[in-house]
Amino acid sequence: MNTRIPENRKIPANGQLRYLLLLLGFMLAAWPVEASAQRAWRMLLNTETFSVAVNPLNPRTLYAGGNARKVYRSYDAGRTWDTLAVGFIDGNGWFSNVFVHPVDTNVVLVGGSQLGTVQRSTDNGVTWTKVLDPSPNNIALNGEVIIAKPDNTDTMYLGGLNPADIYRSSNRGVTWDSISTIEDVPFLCTLTIRTDSTNVIFAGCADGIIHKSTDGGRTWYKTVMIKNIEDPFQSLEIPKIVMSKSNPMLGYATVTCFSPYSLPNGGLYRTTDGGETWKHFAFADTSMWSLALGGVNDEYIFIGGFSAHELIRGAGIVREIGSTGSLWLDLDNTIPWQPGNHGGIQNMWMMKVSGPAAIPIVYMATEAGLFVYDDYAVSVPETSSSYGVALSLSPDGTATAVLPDWCTEPFTLRCFDMLGNSVGTFSAVGPGRHQFALQQLSTGRYYLQVIYKGSIIGSVLSSYSR
Repeated sequence: MNTRIPENRKIPANGQLRYLLLLLGFMLAAWPVEASAQRAWRMLLNTETFSVAVNPLNPRTLYAGGNARKVYRSYDAGRTWDTLAVGFIDGNGWFSNVFVHPVDTNVVLVGGSQLGTVQRSTDNGVTWTKVLDPSPNNIALNGEVIIAKPDNTDTMYLGGLNPADIYRSSNRGVTWDSISTIEDVPFLCTLTIRTDSTNVIFAGCADGIIHKSTDGGRTWYKTVMIKNIEDPFQSLEIPKIVMSKSNPMLGYATVTCFSPYSLPNGGLYRTTDGGETWKHFAFADTSMWSLALGGVNDEYIFIGGFSAHELIRGAGIVREIGSTGSLWLDLDNTIPWQPGNHGGIQNMWMMKVSGPAAIPIVYMATEAGLFVYDDYAVSVPETSSSYGVALSLSPDGTATAVLPDWCTEPFTLRCFDMLGNSVGTFSAVGPGRHQFALQQLSTGRYYLQVIYKGSIIGSVLSSYSR
């Protein structure tokens, strides 16, 4: 009988387990003993997404920019979704920008590639109005280029792809004025603003160039050009720049490589002087695109990869680090990719953190779906996974696994302590209820996982008390 793992992509079982367990242990140190928790990726939307936005006043409301002029909206943190048509559902245009106004969250702006205009809604995406339709050239938006001034959110900025025109609005995006053009760049990729001095704006551009403005976008000067003299095409982009809110002198920028000759100049760059100088920070051999900071004081860095060439490493890679730490954690081992989903492309177009919070919730838009990385409480003694596997750890040290009917072949149950040490490995065959006696457990937390045909199809972090 040819069995298969349904719905979700197989997850490699040989990931960075020890580091994952250590991270989980630190995160869950304050949780009560009688509860268990799990931190992992979950798929929220099984369709192509290129942008994501979280309502800052109600984080249960989410938006995602899709293909074919579609925007997706959820009012219940991604459990259910509405599909919104921006004009009409058709064509190849896709939304790289979905912006929810931070004060009037009924106002949503969208723009992207092959769309030609920027549109605005005042009713949470039900109806749309063109607010920027430059003539004779249509406007395209690449990365995140719609931003608002933190100290005066009526004032907004927007950047076009090519030409790299900068627009300003003083009425929450109802009307726009062209205030400048960034010269000598092939195209504009992203805009960001510094929170301590909101006239300071950064522009990430093609050719690995970062421009800076100190007068609210009217004039610009080049601060850095990341370059490999062996790359005849200068095939680099700066698709995302993020400045820390807690320390505005600190900022990060991702670098995407479109040619193998661009390496080793990819990855993540950092500034510690407010954006005047930038130095390489991590992942020189990897093409990165998405970036987000999280935590109460922006102490977490989340970064996602992007590949446009088969010889360039990047797609499917997600990493996390504390800003004062030295160890990057692999977060991609638990992403529930679906085999061949949307062409098998695993580029990370956008990350957004919902917070601030001690343990950030991370949303990630990819061509293979929209995902969330979060903690969620699960009850003891029994919990279920998206594959239909239920796991529990009882007070007498018995591990119970209940497998669905489609699991007809041998499986393995493994148990680890929070240091990654194995405290039990068991094998069984077939669906139904299976129980395994774990010997001499000490009080603490234990990680149970079920491996079926080489893939993790169920896992839970449980507390045990003698």
